Amino acid sequence: MNDKLKIAFTIITYKRHLSLAKCLESINRLSNELIDFQVILVSNDPHDMEVEMIARQQLSKHPLIFAIEPKRGIPYARNKSVEIALNTNIDGIFF
Repeated sequence: MNDKLKIAFTIITYKRHLSLAKCLESINRLSNELIDFQVILVSNDPHDMEVEMIARQQLSKHPLIFAIEPKRGIPYARNKSVEIALNTNIDGIFF
């Protein structure tokens, strides 16, 4: 039985490759014996095919869920990330 706390980092991005890479590098360095981390990345640009590739290159230690929210705007992308998080059996969400 896994008693670890399950935490999801939700990241919303729109045309920010460099800052996304830095953010994911930082998350990738996290480790804790009591916590399982995962990342939910929502791109708000349906035409940017590099976002998922950048995420997979920078994030090797934690699971990644990637989604696209084509309707532009922070509320739509954030709602998409929460919707995904609520369907992944987690204990907490970080934005």
